[in-house]
Amino acid sequence: NLQKDHTRTLLRTTRTTNKQMFSQAKSFLAPEATVTSLDSDDKTENEYTWTKGEVQPSGVYRDVKFAIAFLAHLVIIFITAMFAPSIVKKAFLGVTEENSYYNQDANADSNNFDGDGYYNDNDEGENLDVESAVKKGSAIILGAVAGFTFLSALVSLGLTLVALYYLQMHAERVIKISVIFTFLWFIGLGVLTLVMDNSDAAGYYGGVDNTPLAVVFFVLGAFYACYAYGLWKDIPFAAATLSTGVTACRGNLGVFAFAFVSPMINFVTVIVQFMSLVSFLGWLGLFDSNLDDYHETSGAVQFGISVTYILFLVSLYWTSEVIKNITTVTVSGTIGTWWYSPSEASSCCSSAVMDSFKRATTYSFGSICFGS
Repeated sequence: NLQKDHTRTLLRTTRTTNKQMFSQAKSFLAPEATVTSLDSDDKTENEYTWTKGEVQPSGVYRDVKFAIAFLAHLVIIFITAMFAPSIVKKAFLGVTEENSYYNQDANADSNNFDGDGYYNDNDEGENLDVESAVKKGSAIILGAVAGFTFLSALVSLGLTLVALYYLQMHAERVIKISVIFTFLWFIGLGVLTLVMDNSDAAGYYGGVDNTPLAVVFFVLGAFYACYAYGLWKDIPFAAATLSTGVTACRGNLGVFAFAFVSPMINFVTVIVQFMSLVSFLGWLGLFDSNLDDYHETSGAVQFGISVTYILFLVSLYWTSEVIKNITTVTVSGTIGTWWYSPSEASSCCSSAVMDSFKRATTYSFGSICFGS
């Protein structure tokens, strides 16, 4: 009975927008397309036929130039990252040699002979100790990060399954809670800013008055309250749409595989990009001098270092957006197939999931790079 009541609620919610949705979909379908809809009033089927639209070409690679640019920049990143270990090793050993030199006896010369005329080979032993410590420390850090990533993946998988069930059963409640929480978030930030504000302490420590910032948070909260009041009546339709989307995703669980794998791929690319950044900074001479001498470097070198930071920041965001949007396009294509051809998108690794992923990584990959 609860399921029947829920179904009747969905029909009442979508009744007024049924024909509008079909009219909006006309421009996306092929010429002379026919769609059969169920009228929720008299339970009769109505056919809509039209000749508007154009056939989209299939098997065409779109925005190829952007795909080539993205892949070329990735090749450069991966090649230059290979030089990072040697640059880091050289930087660490250089510091050790310098420190070791200053720790020698005052009478020792530049040929590593001590004051008694005996050869001093402590530098080599200290260099090996530093190299061994760096390798062990790197292994410990990478192991800890890998373990934490694996544990996070397991926890996120469990939370996602629970969230899917809850969203499908309580979509309207989730949306209302999120709207209310956002309003309370702005108000809470304003109150917290006022509580933390202390004019005497701010003046003593050279700080600023936080009252203007609190006013900004309160104004944002007021604007969001007006926004929430205006959309509150549309929440049932949004809930029906959300519930439908969750139903489609649960019928094609294969899309979650891409959603879970993509952050891991992104994590690896971030490490490789950081290694590439270290290589470029080493070639620019950032690690050739100590911290005190860094301020004596030429303006051209400092400008090159600044430009390198900016370019790698762009590369970091571009790569992460491409990886994320491949997943988004894969999910979107799968859900689109589920709407018009449910039989092709009704299993975990259905043809809709695989075909959508293939389009996202081939024909539409250039467009994804362009949009990202």
